[in-house]
Amino acid sequence: MPAYPFPIASKSFQKELTTFAGVFVPGVNEAWPDGMIQQLNNVSDFGFQSNKVISKQGSDIIVCFFPIERFLTPGFRKLYLKSPAIFFAPLQTLPDKEGLSDLRKYINLGIPEDQFKTMAAALPCYMGLSIWQTTNEKPLDFKQCLDTYGLEVDKDAKPKDEDKNEAKDEDKNKSKDKDKNKEKDNEPVKTNLRIKNETGAEDKALPFRRLDFINHVSLNSVIVTIDGVMSVDTTAIAGKIDILEFDKLAKCGDDKEPCFWAAPDVGNGVRTGVIHGSYLTGGSLAIAEANDLGITVTTVSENASDQVIHFSLKLTKPVPRKIEGEPTILHFTIKKPKPGSTSEKPQSLDSLAFEYPVGYPNPSVRVKTPQILTPKDGKLTIEGNFIHDPSDSLVVMLHSPTGDDIEGKLADSSTSKQLVVTNLADAKDAGCWIVTVDIGGVSYPPEGPACLCFFVNPSPKLESAERNKDKMEIAVVGSDLIDTSRCGGPRLSFKVVSDAGTTKPVNPNPKRPDEKLILILPDAAKTGSWTLKVFLNADEAASVKLTDPPSP
Repeated sequence: MPAYPFPIASKSFQKELTTFAGVFVPGVNEAWPDGMIQQLNNVSDFGFQSNKVISKQGSDIIVCFFPIERFLTPGFRKLYLKSPAIFFAPLQTLPDKEGLSDLRKYINLGIPEDQFKTMAAALPCYMGLSIWQTTNEKPLDFKQCLDTYGLEVDKDAKPKDEDKNEAKDEDKNKSKDKDKNKEKDNEPVKTNLRIKNETGAEDKALPFRRLDFINHVSLNSVIVTIDGVMSVDTTAIAGKIDILEFDKLAKCGDDKEPCFWAAPDVGNGVRTGVIHGSYLTGGSLAIAEANDLGITVTTVSENASDQVIHFSLKLTKPVPRKIEGEPTILHFTIKKPKPGSTSEKPQSLDSLAFEYPVGYPNPSVRVKTPQILTPKDGKLTIEGNFIHDPSDSLVVMLHSPTGDDIEGKLADSSTSKQLVVTNLADAKDAGCWIVTVDIGGVSYPPEGPACLCFFVNPSPKLESAERNKDKMEIAVVGSDLIDTSRCGGPRLSFKVVSDAGTTKPVNPNPKRPDEKLILILPDAAKTGSWTLKVFLNADEAASVKLTDPPSP
């Protein structure tokens, strides 16, 4: 039918109509969304499909549509459309007056009206004995219920479970049977009841029989026969990945730990796991990003089945959390040779990709401090925890005593426990060198008294040592007069020695730390001939005669 434009004279009404349609209606839909379209799409996706294949010991959801007339006669159909719960919990109709009225309106149960109260009164015993029949848990009024309704336990009828056990007893060893029978003793078995063989028992049991009849007017159990080909060649069907699980890594943890992906030296880079799915027989695992990320994928044939495949990954370099600003996602697929494929023209039958996000938290970098670094063979080894996202740059800086910085060259920046600097020969200035490790723009260790350092051995030289008797000082001129004991090097010390062999220690003047080296002159060295000597630990490194300032 073609649309017809209705003229609206009032502009205010047009404005109000526009506001209603453009603001109010979308707002209501946002607050109370209508999920009917999505539900219909789901029904379409699950219900209208053909050639459904389910692997051996596998499972899947199948949605079936049956006309109500296939199961219910006209009266039951009307009752179902009005009160569907009656067909799934029919005993609720007895205490529910409205539900009972509907039941009697549409269905001729053949039960006198005055009997429904008697049946409702029998419900507690009926439910208690029904539970006992399947769980062996007796209600408190077990014996009273049996007597009231003329029932008794049918001791002659053996439960099916017991019949199966007896059949097994004939074929198996007696000692083993005893152990299995002990296990069966604790399992619930269905026990039968029967009406007592005595006068009046039939009348007493009549409410129970009617309740049992109503309880079985139910759609809870519907038998559906499935027809089709029950045997297929699963190797000719594309695999399906349902679950992917990684095994825990020793000295690291699960796949959510940074060391799992960002530390290929942990566990020699080997990561193992298992895939659960369907039609996996004859398949091999592949990862689309394996080559770019340096991952070697191996499918393990041991303990494999149509639903399980084990695998191992070999990491040759750290796997980043993000690539070009986007979270890293690995795409796992199961590949099978396609029927008819040849070595000359190989073709594969691939499963849908299973997306696995590499989502480990930002690693916590730790540098062992204080740490006196000892150069060896022209290299410097720094210990700590250096697991980091490879997209974050790692730079080692060597800070000289003179303020110049040198960038350290690393043998391998992907190691997690230590970093090895190979260009130590570039550090030539004598004294204490401070080392920092910069990862992603953050320096470790932070500034503080803890020393991450090494020393370049000084070669002290003395050019002059002038004593001032009035100020009781010795002004020293020289080079490499550096104390490196703070960073593991030799301690620098001074002594004055007379020609007669008398030795006096000499210390720097703490009141003049910012000037050139000034030592405190001992009283004994005010007169006479003395020599100033500098020592590295106990070894003499240089000496010079004390001189007096020229006379005015």
